[in-house]
Formats: sequence, structure tokens, C-alpha cells
Amino acid sequence: EALGDGDPSKAVRMKHGGGNVWTVTVDGVPMDARYRYLVQTDENSSKGKGKGAAAKVEPRWETEYMLPLTDTMHIGGDTHEQDDTLVPVRFVIKKQGAARVLVQGSLPELGSWNPKKALELDRVPGKDKWERIVHVPSDEIAKFEYKYVADDKVEKGSNRRSDANQVEPQVEGGISGRGVITLAAVWEGLLVRFLIFHPLEDPNSQMCISGSHPCMGEWLGKPLGMGLGNPRTLLTGVQGRCWEATFAAADADVPNVQYRYCIVTA
Repeated sequence: EALGDGDPSKAVRMKHGGGNVWTVTVDGVPMDARYRYLVQTDENSSKGKGKGAAAKVEPRWETEYMLPLTDTMHIGGDTHEQDDTLVPVRFVIKKQGAARVLVQGSLPELGSWNPKKALELDRVPGKDKWERIVHVPSDEIAKFEYKYVADDKVEKGSNRRSDANQVEPQVEGGISGRGVITLAAVWEGLLVRFLIFHPLEDPNSQMCISGSHPCMGEWLGKPLGMGLGNPRTLLTGVQGRCWEATFAAADADVPNVQYRYCIVTA
């Protein structure tokens, strides 16, 4: 309610702090609140209007997804700071037999396509898995492109395009309690995301996926658990939270994957 309760007409106006930074202090915001930013163009800045005429400019949402109020820093009394200028993004890829794996891309944090400045990933001990977290400007998380490089060999195919704005952030205690967006992949493979809207009455129940792929239990094993994602606009035009699950698969695996949704009760 303190942030307008999703109503654009009740949104809290922010102050320009210089550069691309905007700030505001709001009282009475619960720690489990979700929010997003709204951009309103100056009514008097439109072109082609007569003197004294006001332009009717519709506000637009800066993101299609909601942000969780989790990345907080105590700065005295009951005041906390939520810093959304940077978003932690984890790059994860599976690559067998590699001695060194990097990610290069259009962001300065990824070297701006300069191979000598690419981001080197850390190998997960005992696994053919490589990962690293980098802080990306919040206005760039849905715009950048990238590719992985293993032992000086760039993966084939077109550039990967970030869909970080569609990934549900996961809160991790080791990252100061903030939500981390994970971009998982396999070498020259695809990232597959499942979405289904199906409210469950039992709070102890979870939507899962059982299927032919190993990550889905190959029908008889443990199904792939799903989690509730950010509120999104459904086909009916209303807001709802879908069950989501993401897994990385090789190109050859995708056409032959068979699956079913199932409800698992604890």
C-alpha cells in the first residue's frame, strides 16, 4: 500500500540524484513487499504542442516483472536501503573436458566483445560445471548478448540473448541476502523454461514436471520441482503468479523430450 498497491496513479515519485540514479524514501514498506519502477515522461517536454499545452503521456513500466524487497542494507534506526542500480547475475554452463571457460559479451563486465577482457568462470569442484556472479546494471539485464568460450574456442551458433528479466531471482545468504538471477546453459545448448498457471489450495503441495529427460527423473525418478515466479499478465489479462522451472539441455535433447505436470504433496 505504501508503494501504491500496483496502481500507477498512486506510485511514489522519485527524485533525480544525478546521472542515471533516482532515489526516494518511503515509510511503512513491509520486508516481503514486491515492486517495480514506473517511468513518466515530463508533460511539458513533448514536441509539436502549442504554447501552454500539456502533453498527455502515458506512464510505462520499466520492467515487466516484480522485484523482491530482499537486498537491504541497514543504515540506522528502522531505515534500510534498497539498491537496484546493479543486479547480481550468475552465469552457469556445463562443459566437459575444458580446462578454462570464459563468457564474453556486449557488456563492459563481459569485455565488450574483447576476448582479452572476457569474464573467466570458476570451476565447481569435482564437476564439469563453471560459474561466476557479476553485477550488471539494472537497465541492461534484458539487453545484452553473450557467448561462452572454452579453451580459446567460441561456441557455435548465434549470440545468446539475455532473458534475465524473465528469471525469478533466488535469495542467497552469501550475496548479502539479495536475489541472484541465474542464467544456466550447456555448451552449444539451449535453456528451456516451463510455465504453467495452476493455483494450489494445499500450501504443502508443489507443482512438478515428470518426463523423459534425466533432469525430470526419466519418468520413474525424482520429478523436477517448480517454483512460483513473479506476477505476470496472464492470457486473461489479469495478474497471476505462474509455476516456473528452467533447465539446460543440448540441442539434440529438446525435440524428443516428453513430459507431464504433476502435483507433489509433502
